[in-house]
Amino acid sequence: MTTFNLQDVDHLEYKNHQSVVTAKQLDDMHIVDEDADDLVPDDLPQFLLHRAARNLGALSGHINKDSRILDIGCRTGIFLLFLKKNGFENVKGIEIHDESVEIAKKRGLDAYNGDAHNLPFKDNSFDAISCTQVIEHAYNPQVVLKEMSRVLTSDGVLWIDAPLEGVTAYDETFNHAGHHCFWTSPEEFAAFLNTEFQPLSHQIYLYPPDANGKVWAQGMGFLCKQK
Repeated sequence: MTTFNLQDVDHLEYKNHQSVVTAKQLDDMHIVDEDADDLVPDDLPQFLLHRAARNLGALSGHINKDSRILDIGCRTGIFLLFLKKNGFENVKGIEIHDESVEIAKKRGLDAYNGDAHNLPFKDNSFDAISCTQVIEHAYNPQVVLKEMSRVLTSDGVLWIDAPLEGVTAYDETFNHAGHHCFWTSPEEFAAFLNTEFQPLSHQIYLYPPDANGKVWAQGMGFLCKQK
C-alpha cells in the first residue's frame, strides 16, 4: 500500500478536489438526483440499489431497527433512504460535497457536510458504520480508520469496501491527477484494516463496466468489529 505524506495536503485542497470529482459523477448520473423528495426513485441505476442492498445485507446480522447507523460518504443519501425504507430510522450521513448534502437534506435526511478525516461526532456515537467507496479517496486512510473506530461503540460493526487494483494512482502525496488509492490484494486490504479493526468476513465483486464495456476493478468489502 502507498505510504502517505501529509505535509503537503490541506483540507481545502482535498475538499475542492473531491468536489470536482463528485460533481462530475453526479453529472454523469444526473438521474439519481432528479426527484429529491422521492424515497428511492424507480429509475435509480440498478447498481446503486444493488450496492445499497449489499451494504444492508452485510450489516443485517449485527444491527436492529434501533441501531444508530452512520453512512460515510453518503452522497445524496441513497443508502440512507434504503435504510429508512427498510425500517431503520436512526441513520445519519456525512459527505464532503456541498451539493450532495443539500440534495440529501431536501430528501429529509440527517446529512452533514464534513470530512471523514475529522468526523463531527462524539466518541461511541454509532452502533454501525457503512463506508462504501470512500476510503480509497482519502489522503490519509489510516486517520479515517481511527476516526471510524473512535465514533463506533465498543461492540459496533463496520462495513467497508474499496476497489482492488494492481497499480496505485497516488504518489507519496495527495495529487490532482489521481483520486484513488488502491489496495492490490484482499490480503493487503485486510492487513490495513487490521491496524484498527478485526475483519470478520469479506465479499469480492466486480464493479459495473464502463462505457466501453470494460470492468475496471474488483471490489472488496469487509465486515469488521472493534479490536
